[in-house]
Amino acid sequence: MTLRLRLVLAIVVLVAGGLALFGAATYTFYDHSEYQRLDAQVRSSEPVVGQQLAEAAGLSFGPSPGFGAGGGPSSSSGRGSPPGVPIAVPTGTYAELRDANGNVLSHIQPTTAAQPRLPAKLPPTTPGGRLFNVGTSSGSGGYRVLVTAGRGDTTMVIAVPTTEVTK
Repeated sequence: MTLRLRLVLAIVVLVAGGLALFGAATYTFYDHSEYQRLDAQVRSSEPVVGQQLAEAAGLSFGPSPGFGAGGGPSSSSGRGSPPGVPIAVPTGTYAELRDANGNVLSHIQPTTAAQPRLPAKLPPTTPGGRLFNVGTSSGSGGYRVLVTAGRGDTTMVIAVPTTEVTK
């Protein structure tokens, strides 16, 4: 093999390796940013969904966290959406309100589509809530789940389909 051929092969291998590394890094950063966007959507829907779940369960705690006396978004960030993030509930959102024993007090399921396959025992909540992924009860796909302490002695579970992230 001539020196020219060896140099060309070395350059081809280095360029191919660099492109593969660039592609992997781009995919990783894009995936991470999409999950951040989905997490922001889940968190911004928390005040609205929490109020709907409490009303459906017949619980009355007054204005929901993150809402002012007039029912609109409050000026403090408190719980719920970060400042500047509009409150929106993503399409296909599933939510549950559970008591301290894990019994479902109320749930929201806008469509008859598959439900998230939630674990029987939810992970403990943290001050900002806990995010994790689960599959569906039937079919393929998955959900991004937020488990957070609800009002009173309840736990709120909000699950959003990951279809926009996994396309």
